[in-house]
Amino acid sequence: MRCLLRRVAKIPLSTGLSENPGALNPWYLRKLKMPRLFVGNIPFGSTEGDLQSLFLEYGYQLESVEIIRDKFTQQPRGFAFVETVELQDAEGVIAALNGKFMGKRPLTVALATPRVITQDSRRDRNFY
Repeated sequence: MRCLLRRVAKIPLSTGLSENPGALNPWYLRKLKMPRLFVGNIPFGSTEGDLQSLFLEYGYQLESVEIIRDKFTQQPRGFAFVETVELQDAEGVIAALNGKFMGKRPLTVALATPRVITQDSRRDRNFY
């Protein structure tokens, strides 16, 4: 705890980072630059390349595409997470693609919220 306080104390107040100790982490700073978007209701047969080409049709460059798959069958679960290059791109993507059709399904595009792990969610799920 003392080391963390020392690191925070060395940051000038003008940067605005002293209020958030997590902002010192380089991974955290990289994630601030590339917003992560949730893309839901995608067709089950679509691939990462299909999503990449859909976003390129509207003129948006993606940093990464990750289609979430079932743990056991490796079948797509119908949603994905994408990272855009800049925050302005993320706002434009949401406005342009939310409600547009991919195949015969309307897409849901929104900013992804961080996953919150609580003590209850880690509880043993064997109810025997």
